[in-house]
Amino acid sequence: METTFTGDVFVNAGTLQARSGTAIGDAALVQVASGANFSVSEAETISNLSGCRDASLSMGLTRLACK
Repeated sequence: METTFTGDVFVNAGTLQARSGTAIGDAALVQVASGANFSVSEAETISNLSGCRDASLSMGLTRLACK
């Protein structure tokens, strides 16, 4: 299933879980605030990832944690 969502994504707090691999549009900017998390369970294509000064990536259920 192809997504029809075309906007940018701002994760200001908590965790955003993208589960389908097409949950976020390929041209989207994903900005993750300090203390927030962006989690994907399948390969996800995005245009740009920003907002993290120090990030950690966990394997398995992939999670980007911004500090």
